[in-house]
Formats: sequence, structure tokens, C-alpha cells
Amino acid sequence: MRSSFFPLRVFPPSTCLRLPVRRFAFFLPEALVALLILSMAIFALAALPVMATKLALIGIERRQAVSIATRGLDWLESLTPEEAVASKDVVRGRFRVEYFKASVNSESGCGVIITVRWNGLSGADSLELTRRLSYLAGDSRPRAFGGGSQ
Repeated sequence: MRSSFFPLRVFPPSTCLRLPVRRFAFFLPEALVALLILSMAIFALAALPVMATKLALIGIERRQAVSIATRGLDWLESLTPEEAVASKDVVRGRFRVEYFKASVNSESGCGVIITVRWNGLSGADSLELTRRLSYLAGDSRPRAFGGGSQ
């Protein structure tokens, strides 16, 4: 009798690990739903650096297009007000530039329109800048748009 009493004092029944008769576990549908949610989260985390790089490259393309367009606007503004200039499809790298400058004597006034088109990562994209010119434009004669000399 003494030998059976000793283990109950060292390990009381309240501290012993008792397994219930019925165990609770995940069922197969619950495990599949959890795996689906986990895979979607991992896919989103994996796509994050790719999308960040793509957006950075799209921003670089747009910045290059703005640079080309403002350079063209400045060139057209430096021409004399009486000159009317129109051109289509000037190639600047992978960018296609169309520009138009009306003369002072036209009914629309003296204005400049530059359209830059390119095929980038997001597909075909375009940028259009317009500027109303002053009558004092054309004091200096620059070199031709596109880098060639006159």
C-alpha cells in the first residue's frame, strides 16, 4: 500500500497530462483553406519587389519623355514668332516625338504642342505638353531639334 501512495504524492492527479478520449484536430478542408490563404500571402510578398522595380522603370521612362518634351518646347519657343513648324515621327531613341508650332498670325495664336510616344513596360504610352508662347520668343537661334547642327 505504501508503494502505490508514493507516486500520487509526487505526481498529483491534477498535474498529470491526461489525454481525452476524443482528440480535436484539423480536418482536411480546414487545412486546405489555411494553405490557400498562406500561399496567397506568400505570392503577394514575392510579387512586391517585382512590382516595385516595374514601377521604378516606368517612372524613369516617363521622366525621360518629360525631358525630351521640355527640350522640344524650349527649342520651339526659341524660334521666331512668325515661323510655323510641324513635324511628325522624330525618333529620339525609343521615343517618337511629334511637334507643332503655330505662327503668330494664325487664328489659334502662337502655341506649341509636343507629343511623345513610346512602348514601355506598361505598353504603349504617350505624353503631351502644350505651351502658349510669348511674342518675345525667338531672340536666339538654337541648333535643330534632334541634335543636328544647322
